[in-house]
Amino acid sequence: MKELGFYPMQKSVFVYPYDCKNEINFILEIFEVKPYVRYIIAKDIDITMDLKQRFKLS
Repeated sequence: MKELGFYPMQKSVFVYPYDCKNEINFILEIFEVKPYVRYIIAKDIDITMDLKQRFKLS
């Protein structure tokens, strides 16, 4: 996930600022891990500014 540009917010939680559902589904199928992965769209998070800096969005 890191190599794809995702930011590890926690050991098993990765964030990405753009829609990536299709890419995630592809990875889940390849590695056969779909039952173990949850995909969440977060609208608001208390570290917004930090994430914007990390992804160079502002």
